[in-house]
Amino acid sequence: MGAVQNIKTLTNVTFEEGSKLESIGSGAFNANPLLTEFDIPQGVKVLASNTFNLSGINSIVLNDAVFADDNNYDDRYFHGLHLHALSDVDNIYCSDAVRAKCEEYFNQATFWENGVYYPIKEKATLNINNADGTVDTYRYGSDGAAAIYRDGKLKSYKGKRIFTIEEATAVSKPQGNTFKLRYK
Repeated sequence: MGAVQNIKTLTNVTFEEGSKLESIGSGAFNANPLLTEFDIPQGVKVLASNTFNLSGINSIVLNDAVFADDNNYDDRYFHGLHLHALSDVDNIYCSDAVRAKCEEYFNQATFWENGVYYPIKEKATLNINNADGTVDTYRYGSDGAAAIYRDGKLKSYKGKRIFTIEEATAVSKPQGNTFKLRYK
């Protein structure tokens, strides 16, 4: 797919059922500030660099096809996803079927700001849609620590940090005003 760029009034993109689209090119939806959500069609196997750069995209749902094992291009790609494809996206959604690959992409992807590449996990949130209808949300700190929430409740934490009283209560057995937390 070529570019649909700089359309200041574009708010929605819909693909027909059974669309034959397999690739979305570099900067394809660049500078569309009112475009806020986007579902990648099932047949799409490639998202090139800066697909949604300077757009209003807040959330994106990735299909499983972009993570296909036979879908490798070069070292700038993780399967069918360019490492900068989602640089301006805040919430990334994947299915539980591709959880490991989605997590791996999320740990490699970057965004560009003020002439420097940063890990996308420092600003974006990864969400995994589980088969049972729950959602696991991964939030990372700049120190690399990861908190995983299931439907808004803390499920696990990797790293050292200060917990809120609510979070500490969820993962510990309080004894008076003292919480005992264990790190693995």
